[in-house]
Amino acid sequence: FQILASASKNVLKIALREEIKPGMKLISIFDMNVSGRGNTKEEVFKMAISEAHTKFNNIDYIVFFEDSPQGIQAAKLLGGIAVGCFSKELKNYGADVIIDNFALLTPQELLKTVGCK
Repeated sequence: FQILASASKNVLKIALREEIKPGMKLISIFDMNVSGRGNTKEEVFKMAISEAHTKFNNIDYIVFFEDSPQGIQAAKLLGGIAVGCFSKELKNYGADVIIDNFALLTPQELLKTVGCK
């Protein structure tokens, strides 16, 4: 189950516009969108966790993909796995894993890389 959770109110416009491969919009990989439903990354992430818990009784992993120090810190504060995107500097803020290029990983490799079984 994937939730789009950004503090930016503009992320939905981006997700509707950007393609992850020809003919497939970024928004299509998300089951829910809670973006903009909080003033901080932490508030939006809490909303995402709350929504996930309403759908599922047992959640094994919560993984946050973040490109900002504040997002990494919020993910760690909430007990999630923090994946730093595109910047090794995010390791200094607590990122569990840094991924520079998602295109080099299959979905299974990505899950293994971030520690999900």
